[in-house]
Amino acid sequence: MDTKKLLIIGGLVLVLPCTIIGLFLVWIQRGPVFYTSTQPSTVTYDHGDPYVLQARAERGDRVEFFVGKSGNVGQGNGDWSYGHGVDIHMTGNDRKISETRWLPEGVEVVFLSNHRVFIPKGAFTGGR
Repeated sequence: MDTKKLLIIGGLVLVLPCTIIGLFLVWIQRGPVFYTSTQPSTVTYDHGDPYVLQARAERGDRVEFFVGKSGNVGQGNGDWSYGHGVDIHMTGNDRKISETRWLPEGVEVVFLSNHRVFIPKGAFTGGR
């Protein structure tokens, strides 16, 4: 076997397992969904299906919000591959959600601390 082939095989032997381990470590650090809100029937967007907003705690003080069609988000940790996500950094008590407002312009999450996260409808409607 020539040197070029050995280098390619050696690189794959090193890179592939490291990539798999890295992806696994990122995946296991995702926390469970701690909040879910479903678009009410009183608010409609142009694309039919109701949307769902979910929030989950991530590593450290990171919180990830995700809005997607209800059929794509699912229950529990859901399928977060199709929709729109927003990452923010918040600590302990600041994470407590007071309410979610589904507005014609988008969805707003209001925290007990009065912090707000607004996701415009153009970010989560009409595809990726």
